[in-house]
Amino acid sequence: MRVFRRRYNPIFIEEDYSYRQRRGGFFVKFLFILVSFSLVLGALYLFIQ
Repeated sequence: MRVFRRRYNPIFIEEDYSYRQRRGGFFVKFLFILVSFSLVLGALYLFIQ
């Protein structure tokens, strides 16, 4: 029961979520830049054709 309480403690979940968000922020930015770059390239390619 102690492990259950510790695992589902709101403070612990909040800390874990913020840590994950901080760590994954770079990947999200990188993916967003990649997607926008590919969209621009695709638009240019279609425009040139």
